[in-house]
Amino acid sequence: MRLKRMATIMITIGISLTLVSCTDTPKNGYEQSVTALTASEMEGRLTGTEGNAKAQAWMEKQFSRIGLSPLEGDSFAIPYDHVFFDPEKQQITLEAIYEHDRRRTFKHGASFLVQAYSNDYNESVSITTQRNDPDLANKMLILDREIDLSTLTVKPKAVLVKTAEFKNNVLRQSSHTDMPVIQISPMTYQKLIKDQDKLQQLQLQIGLRQEQIEANNVVGLLPGRRESEVPIRTAIVISAHFDGVGWMNGTPFNGALDNASGVSALLELATNLKEMQQGEADIVFAAFNGGESDLQGSNAFVKQLTQYYDFFYNINLDSIGGASRGAALITSANNSTNLALEVGNALKKTSIPIQYSEDTGSNDHLSFSNHAYQSITISDEELTSIHTRQDTAQHIEYEYLEQLVNALAAFLADEQHQPASYRPTTHLNMYDDDDAYTEAEIKVMNQEAERQLAQLQLGQYKQYINPITYKAALIYKYEDTIRDSGVLEGLVQGVSLPQQFAGYTFEQAHVRMDYLYFREMNAPELYEIYTIEDLQADDITSLGLQYTNGDTGISLYVHPLGKDEIVDMNYSSPSVTVEEYLSNEAPSYYLQYYTESDNSLSYITFLEVDGNRYYMTIHELMRWRDGQGLERSSTRTDKEKLVELVQKLPLESLIRELGL
Repeated sequence: MRLKRMATIMITIGISLTLVSCTDTPKNGYEQSVTALTASEMEGRLTGTEGNAKAQAWMEKQFSRIGLSPLEGDSFAIPYDHVFFDPEKQQITLEAIYEHDRRRTFKHGASFLVQAYSNDYNESVSITTQRNDPDLANKMLILDREIDLSTLTVKPKAVLVKTAEFKNNVLRQSSHTDMPVIQISPMTYQKLIKDQDKLQQLQLQIGLRQEQIEANNVVGLLPGRRESEVPIRTAIVISAHFDGVGWMNGTPFNGALDNASGVSALLELATNLKEMQQGEADIVFAAFNGGESDLQGSNAFVKQLTQYYDFFYNINLDSIGGASRGAALITSANNSTNLALEVGNALKKTSIPIQYSEDTGSNDHLSFSNHAYQSITISDEELTSIHTRQDTAQHIEYEYLEQLVNALAAFLADEQHQPASYRPTTHLNMYDDDDAYTEAEIKVMNQEAERQLAQLQLGQYKQYINPITYKAALIYKYEDTIRDSGVLEGLVQGVSLPQQFAGYTFEQAHVRMDYLYFREMNAPELYEIYTIEDLQADDITSLGLQYTNGDTGISLYVHPLGKDEIVDMNYSSPSVTVEEYLSNEAPSYYLQYYTESDNSLSYITFLEVDGNRYYMTIHELMRWRDGQGLERSSTRTDKEKLVELVQKLPLESLIRELGL
C-alpha cells in the first residue's frame, strides 16, 4: 500500500532527525501522550484504518495502566456501527477540457481537495471568476479567497477556492449542501485563470463509496461511592475523541492539537482523580472514535450509556493547548448554560481566560445535548491550524494543559458538582404509541418505568429517558397505599380519614386518582420530581380502607360514581358468582364470591348520599399467621353474619366524613 511505503520512509527520516538533534524523551505525561498519538505509524488515526486501530490499542493500554475499570465486561473497547468512506476507494476527479478534447488532470489531495459535497456529482461546465456573472447558475465559480457563500444571490454549479494550506476534512456525505466546495492550490488557481479563455469546460466528478464497519470507543470507569439503598445511577462523563483526519498523498496529518491534546488531558485527569476520594457518581472516561466523521462514536455511546445511568453530564475536551490558542472557549448548547458557567468559574480561579459560545459547531458534546443531557466542550479560541499539516506536537504548550487539568480536577472533586446539580433539561416529545417494540424491549421499558415510579409518592411526577426510544417519557404516581392518615390529608384537600370506625382502628388506605391522566403536567427538567399542589377530594376515583381490631378487621372499598356512570352487576362466570338480594329495610345488595376460594365472600351495595352515588364493596378480614398482613375471612356459609355486620355499619356517615 502506498501509504505504508511513505510511512516507512517517514519513520526513517524521523529517526535520523532525532539522532541529529538529540531530542530528549518527552518530559511529562501530556507530552508523552501527544508524541505517541502523532507518531507516523498512527497514520493520522482515521477511523477504519490500521493507524486508528493502533491508536485504539494504545488508549486501552493507558486506561489499564491508570487502573480504570471497563464499563462492562473485561474490555475497554465498546463497539458501534460506523459508516466509513475509505479514501483509497473514492472516485474524485477534476479535469480541464480544451479544444480537440485535450485534457489536463488535476490530482486530488495535491492540486485540489473536496471540502463539502453532496452524494454523487458529475458536471462539465465553463468557469467564471465573477460572482455577478449573469450565467452563474450554469458555471463553476473560481475564487481567490474564501467568502461567505450565503451572500451569493445565484448558486453556481460548484465553488473552487484558492487555498494556501489545504484543510483535510474526513470524506463523508453531506446533507448541508448540494453545491460542491473545492479547495484548489495556488498553482491550480493560476493555471485555471491563465487558461480561462482557452478552457472549454471544467469537469468535476465525485463518486462516494461507503462501507459499514465496526469501530470502537475506548471507555474506562472510576466507580463512585454507593451510599443510597436504592441509588439513582449517576455519572460524570469526561470525553475526548482520539481519531484524526488521516492522510493526504501518503502524508499523515498528525492531529496534535486536534485531538491528541484533548486525549492527553483526559488521561492525566483520570490519573489525578484516581488518587482522590470519589463522590457518589461514577466518573466515565470516554475516548471517542468517529469524532471527525459526524460524531458517530459519541452518538452511539450516549444511547448505550442510558442503559447504565439515569442521568449524567459531559465535559468534552477537544483541541486545547495550542501555542496560539487565545482564550479557553467553552461551547454549550442552550440547555447547558449552568454547567458552562460553573466550569468557566473554576477555570477563572487559575487565571485561565474564558470565552463562551453557543455556536453549534461539530463537537462531541452535541451528542449529549441532543439527548437533553447537559454538556460542554472546552477548546482553544484560535483553531486555524487544525486539519492542516501544521498541527504538530511542537505547537502544543504542555504547561497550559497541566493548568487546565488541575482546575478541572478541583471542579470534579467538589461534591456540589455532582450530576444532581446539572440535571438534564428537555423539550423532547413522548414516543409515539404506534411504535412497535419487541417483547424484550417492552420488558426493559416496563422495568425502567417501575424503577422510576418507586421513587415517587402519591401525586408526584417526573420525566425520564426511555431506555429503548431515548426520548423523554412522563410518569406519575396516581395510586398508592398510605398507612398514615395525616399524609393523605396533607396531600389531598377536603379528605379526612377517621381513625376509628365501628369499633375498628385505621390501618391503611389504598388511593387511586385515575383522572390525573387528563391533567396537563409540566416537567421541564428530566429526573426532577414535581408534586401536584392542588389535589382535591374530587380527584380520588377509588379509596380502599382497612380497619382492624386485633386479629380481625374490615375492608371497605368506596368508588364515587360519575353522573352518567353505570356499574352492571348482571354478570357471571365459571370463577365468579354474584347474587342479588332485595331488602325493604336497607338498600338492595349483592353477594359475590370466587368459586375456587372459600374465604372470598364480599358484600356489594350502591348508596346515595347527599345527591351523590357510590359503589361500595365490604368484606371481613383476618390477620395472617405471621401477623404481617390481612386476608379475607368470610365464607359462603357466613353470609348471614356478613350481611348483619355490614347493615349495622354507619356507611353514609363514613362517606360524609371522608369528604368524597
